[in-house]
Amino acid sequence: MKTVHAKDSIKLVQSWMSDIDAKCREFLREVEAKENATASCRGCKKTGCCYQMVVIHLYEALPIAQRLRRDRRDTPELRLRLREAAEQMEKLDRTQYMNTCTPCVFLKGSRCVVYRDRPLACRTHYVFSDPDLCSPPSRGIRDILTLDVADFMRASAEFSAEFAYEQMGLKNLEEKIYTGVLPRVVLNVLIAWETEDMAASLRRMKWPSVEELQTKIDDLRNQGGNK
Repeated sequence: MKTVHAKDSIKLVQSWMSDIDAKCREFLREVEAKENATASCRGCKKTGCCYQMVVIHLYEALPIAQRLRRDRRDTPELRLRLREAAEQMEKLDRTQYMNTCTPCVFLKGSRCVVYRDRPLACRTHYVFSDPDLCSPPSRGIRDILTLDVADFMRASAEFSAEFAYEQMGLKNLEEKIYTGVLPRVVLNVLIAWETEDMAASLRRMKWPSVEELQTKIDDLRNQGGNK
């Protein structure tokens, strides 16, 4: 397979995400018609969905990094916030992190500044219950719909392996995975973007081991989250 530069692969990622969106919209229409309920971010100002720990694959960060650079949001201040957010997520479990009520670094007011390029976890997570139930101290959130998470994540893992290891020319890191918490992976891509050899730069960075990643995923799953 011909090696493709990471920056040239963004359209491929966006196309794949568009397919996911289409499946989500189709499924949502069925649920909304059946349950007479609507899932929408509009007007929500509660500490719920956008205050969670999110784990992503490397390729998911590419469109986000491109958008940040294009919109001139890639500043020293943003990188500092990304680093601080990553360090906080990496030392806490999901419940501990949610209890800090820390908003995603990409949340501005009640809107996501990278919404069109948001990660897979965010694209497949919907809530139908009252937003007031999402915030502490009640955390009485219910009626969460995470669309076919197992299938999506399985496809995500397969896509990631093909994308990262073959198309971008990234070699397998001997038990290391090109995955991490959202702010860390986006920060890594922003840093690598400026280098002459982006793939080489990404290979040299610190990535979690298979065991570390599985521990984090198990933690998210066991504490009631699929994000």
